[in-house]
Order: sequence, then C-alpha cells, then structure tokens
Amino acid sequence: MNQACVRNDTIDAGNHHGRPQYRSFLRFLTSQERNVIWLLLAIAFLPVDGTTLGLYAPFWSPISPALFAVYCLCNWRQLRIAANRYLPMFLLPVACIILSIPGWLKFGIHLNAAFMSITGLLGVLATLGAIALAFDIKRIPWRTPLRILIASYWVSFGVGVVQWLSIRLHAKPLTDYFSHLMYRQYISDNSVWGGGRPQFLFAEPSYIGMHLFGILLPLMWLMRGRDRIYAKRLRDLIVVYAIGAMLMQAGTRIVIDSVVALLVAIELVMKMVGLGSVPVGPLYMSFLTLPIAVGAITMGPAVGALLGGVFGAVSFYDAITGASAMTGALFQVSPLNTFILCVGMRVLMGLCCGLIFKGLQKLDKSRTWSYILSAMTAPALNTLFFMGYIVLAFYGCDYVQNLVSVKGAANPFMFVVLLVGVQGVAEFLVSGILGGIVARAVAKFLK
Repeated sequence: MNQACVRNDTIDAGNHHGRPQYRSFLRFLTSQERNVIWLLLAIAFLPVDGTTLGLYAPFWSPISPALFAVYCLCNWRQLRIAANRYLPMFLLPVACIILSIPGWLKFGIHLNAAFMSITGLLGVLATLGAIALAFDIKRIPWRTPLRILIASYWVSFGVGVVQWLSIRLHAKPLTDYFSHLMYRQYISDNSVWGGGRPQFLFAEPSYIGMHLFGILLPLMWLMRGRDRIYAKRLRDLIVVYAIGAMLMQAGTRIVIDSVVALLVAIELVMKMVGLGSVPVGPLYMSFLTLPIAVGAITMGPAVGALLGGVFGAVSFYDAITGASAMTGALFQVSPLNTFILCVGMRVLMGLCCGLIFKGLQKLDKSRTWSYILSAMTAPALNTLFFMGYIVLAFYGCDYVQNLVSVKGAANPFMFVVLLVGVQGVAEFLVSGILGGIVARAVAKFLK
C-alpha cells in the first residue's frame, strides 16, 4: 500500500501540465482500497449542506458526515489506531454529554433535540476520524481528493450563478426547482427567510463564509509549503467565490466574514514583515492592536476577541520559540501562565474594546469621537492587562525581579511605568488615532 501511495503521488505530481486528469483518477482508484469511494463522495458533497437530499439537522441538512461515517465503519480496525492517536478528539461527544447533564437535570431531556445534537456530534467525529484515517493512518495521496474538493466548490458556485440568473430573469421554472431542492430556500420572493438571494448549495447564504474561511482558506495555507499550484487554485476559488457572492448580493455576512479574514491576514502579515512590532528592550512596541481595534469597533466584541486571540497566538508562538526575550523567559517559568498572559489577555482586550465602543456610541450620537477613544483603549488595555498579569503571576520570579532591580522600581506600579515608558505612549497615540480613522471608514463601507 505504501509503495502504491508513493507511486500514485508521483503520477499526480506530473499532472499539473495538461495531462488528462481522468488517467490519474483511475490510477488512484485502482491503487487504493475500494472503500475509498466513500471518502471521495464525502469530499465531493461537502458544499451540499442545505438540500432536501441530506440528513435533517437543526439549520442544515448535510450529506458528507454520513458518507464519512460509512468510510470509518469500512475501516473500523484502523479506527482504533486513530482513536488512540487522537483521543481528545474522540472524547468530544462524551465531554459535551457530561456538560449537558446539569441542563437535563434542571429542564428535562427533549429526546428529539438530544438525538439531533448527539447525531451532529457523531457526524463531526466521523468527519475528523475519516480525515485522520485517510491522510494520517492510511497515508493516501492527497492530490486527487483535493482536486475533487476544488471541483465540487466550483460546481456549487456555478449553481449559485444559475440561481442568481433565475431570480434576475424571473425564470419561474428554475426558481421553483431550486425552491423545492433546498430545505430552507432563500430564492423565491415569498421565502420566510428573506427571498431573492442565491444560496448556492448551502443551508443559508451566510454559510458561505464558513465554507470559504473554515475549509478552503486553511487548506490554502496548508498547501503553501507543499504545492504552489494547488495553493493558487484554492486562492483563486476563494477570491472568486467571495467577490461573486458579494456582487450577487447573497448576504451581508460574507462581507463581514471577508473583512474579518482580511483583518486576520493583515495582522499576520504585519507580524511576518516586521511592521507589527518594534523591539524596545525586553518588550516589543506592538501595533498589532490596530486591526484588533478596527474589528472590535466595526463588527463587535466577538470579532475583537477573535482578532485578539490571533494576536495572542502569534505572541505565544514567539514565547515558545524564544523570539521574544521577556515572554520566552516567562515561558520557562510557567507555560500555562504564559499562555494566559499572551492569549487570554489579548482575547480579553479585544472583547473589552468592542464593549467600550458599544457603550460610547450611545453617548456619541454623531459618532465622531467614539471611534478614536475606543481605538485608543485597545493599546491601553493591552498594556494594562499584559503588565497587570505579569505583576500578578510572575512578579516574584527571578527574571522579573532582575528587571525591577535594573529599573530601580520601588513597587509593582513603578515597575510597570518604568518598563512601558515611551513605548506605551507611542502605541496609545499611533494605534489609537489610526485605528479610529480606519474603523470609521470600514464602518461606513459595511453600511
């Protein structure tokens, strides 16, 4: 099997330059076990999650989880290996059931809802298990499944274009067909969910963002170091899908999702090219709070928390690798507290920034100064939470005490003031003013 996989991967690799794709597909099928067809079908039906052909679940009707489950059952012997290797993943349904027990005891068990919830969890588990089985345990070549995935999303996009044309041209036979095909249809004018919108093959138009940025974008990032051609294909698909959905007015959610994804990308790029932080002694003068402030102000506290988490993850990575002198030293003292310091405090900062803006805009009817003040809170809260947790969790360790001695600080408050110094003021002014201006412009765009 391993030799076949290697041979097939080599064949696939040579198919980028115009050779017939069906030949490599046939070779793939003949080199694998017959049950691989269930995996390929599951991948092909990933975009089809809102039709009457799928299995009913709250707010969607997917097909793929059932096919992934069949693939897992066909490989039940290897499934035990995957379960041992990814035990936390397989304990997810058990953990969810345990967390649900207090609610069941207080409000009672609704069998229908409980059944759908448990089957949904099993569907997630089957999907993750099938992926682990196929690409980690069995090591099947990934190019053919990836081609199928890309092709299936192009087909779903084409369906969306046909839906949009049928709406604009008032082609009643087509709109009637799609109205009956979709479990919750958004196509006809009399739709209770808000009609006149293409939904591709998704349960609702807002699911576009989840597919683009939850499936295709992570795959594109994985492909960057493996295969540039497939990374480009995925990138082109994401861009065309996002822009096309916006032009066809599939919904405002895709606009918001695209802006969030753009802010995350900006944050990561700023870090990679060195624009996000400037080393100042043991600390870094960070301007990564700027996109966090923009997201928190324009799209709410939840988005602010998400962007703060991205900032925190980057900071924690620097701590692990030793790229940051301070957090690297603190990581050696307590990895858990360093994680809370880097990630938890940044999530809290983004959340609070969004909540502060919500409060200020109630007072600022003209919405002139609330943007600037709210954006200024991002770097201020970042400094307050970050340095506050250092004092709370690390003040007694040798590294921090050495800094206290060097700075000549008489108490924790003076330590924070002396350590942050001009850096904090620069972050406050630059990130705050620029963040406020950009946030106001983005808010007008989203309206």
